[in-house]
Amino acid sequence: MKNDIKSPILQNLISYPWYNEGQYQERVKELQSLGVEEIILNGPTTIFNLNVLGKGHSGIVVKVNTNKGKNLALKIRRLDSRRKNLNNEAKFMVIANSLNIGPKLIDSKKNCILMEFIEGQKISTWLEYHAYMKTPGNKETTKKALNNLMEQCYLLDRLYLDHGELTRIDNHVIVSDNRVSILDFESSSVNRKTANVTSIIQSLFFSGIISKRVKDIMDFSNSSSNLLRILRKYKNEQNKVNFERIVSSIWDHGS
Repeated sequence: MKNDIKSPILQNLISYPWYNEGQYQERVKELQSLGVEEIILNGPTTIFNLNVLGKGHSGIVVKVNTNKGKNLALKIRRLDSRRKNLNNEAKFMVIANSLNIGPKLIDSKKNCILMEFIEGQKISTWLEYHAYMKTPGNKETTKKALNNLMEQCYLLDRLYLDHGELTRIDNHVIVSDNRVSILDFESSSVNRKTANVTSIIQSLFFSGIISKRVKDIMDFSNSSSNLLRILRKYKNEQNKVNFERIVSSIWDHGS
């Protein structure tokens, strides 16, 4: 369902989590300057009985239509966010985009980020489907996707950009038929030691529902001492050789 950005139904969404006339008007002006004409109310998350793409600590994400006829994703800063603006997040997206990681940044304002809309499933949903299907090419498809994700994390490490949320990847990684995408750089930093590879390995292979689903598909053994040893080495020396040793160790444990 499409709604003009000035539609009364959107007031509490644009000024979330409480309505503030001044903040609402400021955000509407920002949307207009970004060329956003309509908010498309669909997605897996519900706010005030309205469907959106997602909700986080810093903002909500909605699908929008612009004056150029493009469907894009829009992040709107929450009024109760501890972040005064979205400028740093936009800056971190530019860094990630330099190596084709994350949704492409289109434009940004103080309270809004306009970005590429990526169709896909949460990684847990995608893995659950592949664990259930057990088709002949299933393992290879999963392996290819996970290798791609780990490679992106290695590139982020080399960019000295720490994502900050990759130990909780289900809201930060989506998978489509031919693309794995890391989302949401609001907690990122260029000032702390990068831990993208080590964080993603923990999520994928050591603990939690994601790890369980990966093991259901790939038939991993329980041996992890060698992988932990290599991860410790990589943590101290984040280079290509140690990264490739991590990947080799992982698939040596799987089939």
